[in-house]
Formats: sequence, structure tokens, C-alpha cells
Amino acid sequence: MRVETEITIEDFRTFCAAISTLAPKVPESNPGRRRAFFVLVWIAMVLLDLAVIRVTDGPVREYFLFGGLLVFPFLVFFVLYYAHARRALEPLASGDALGPKSYDLTDDSIVVVSRHSVYTLRWTGILSVEETPHHLFLFTDRCMALIVPKRSFDSPAAIAEFKDFSEAHARGGALTPGIADSRRDN
Repeated sequence: MRVETEITIEDFRTFCAAISTLAPKVPESNPGRRRAFFVLVWIAMVLLDLAVIRVTDGPVREYFLFGGLLVFPFLVFFVLYYAHARRALEPLASGDALGPKSYDLTDDSIVVVSRHSVYTLRWTGILSVEETPHHLFLFTDRCMALIVPKRSFDSPAAIAEFKDFSEAHARGGALTPGIADSRRDN
């Protein structure tokens, strides 16, 4: 089975957005650590605001003004830093992640042909096959996958055939639950 496609920046952004819910979770990782850090930062900012209220002696609106003046620079910094970091991690238009790709699926492997490379990926390297409304992702790691847009197929039957073939061969044909199923069991 052969699939010809064009991976766009929007496909890549969709993949990045899907990672947090679809990607395989490694048992030794602690996904709550980052959330806990952000909660602690917000608690610290509230406590700092309360300290400013305690120190200043004026009407309530001044308390909120001082609190806003303290929080506003943090929010601006966070938004600017996040936007910069996200742009810095996007692939180059002239690189290998975006652009034309073809996936040749055989019983032994997937041969991926792109603008600058040709490589073979054995089915044992496919951890799971995950589906979103517009894409199929063949995960090779927690945050790496082959991106297959559904627009690359002629019909819903072709999408189902590709997905069924990939799921039957993932992990070398071993019967393993999807990543979403394994998280429900834990």
C-alpha cells in the first residue's frame, strides 16, 4: 500500500496539539510536575498580591491596581516566551519534516520517502496508531510520529484500510491496546 501526501505546517501544528492527549505515556515520567509548578507560581503571585494589600493602606481599588501591576508583567512575559518558543520549535519550510512524503507499507516495514531522505521503519518501531478527525498518527515515540493527513486518501474506505493494516502490524503485529486504552487501565 502506498500513500502520497503533502505535510503542511498546519498538519505539524495539529500533531503538536494532539501529543498531550494521544502520545504514549512513559511510566517513569511525571506529567503532573509541570502543572504543579504553574499552580505554585499562581499561588505565589496571589500571596504576593495579598502581601502588597497588607503593606499598602488605601482603598480596595488601589489593591487591585497594585495586584494588576504585579501580575501584568508576568502575563506579558509568559505570552511572549510561549510564542517565541513555539515558533522556534516549528520545522523549516525547506527542511525534511514538511513537504511531500510517501509512505510505502509492506508486511515488514514502512518506507518513508521525503524531500531529503529515504528511510525504512520496521513495524516493531510503531508504538500505536492514533486517529483524529483529520489525521492518522503512527507513533514511533512519545512525541514523534508519522503524520498521515486523511486528505491523502480517496475515500473513507481507504482510510479504514490504511488504519486497519497499520494497527495489525504495529509493534510487529503484537496485539497491544492503543495508547488511549492503556492510559485508561492505569
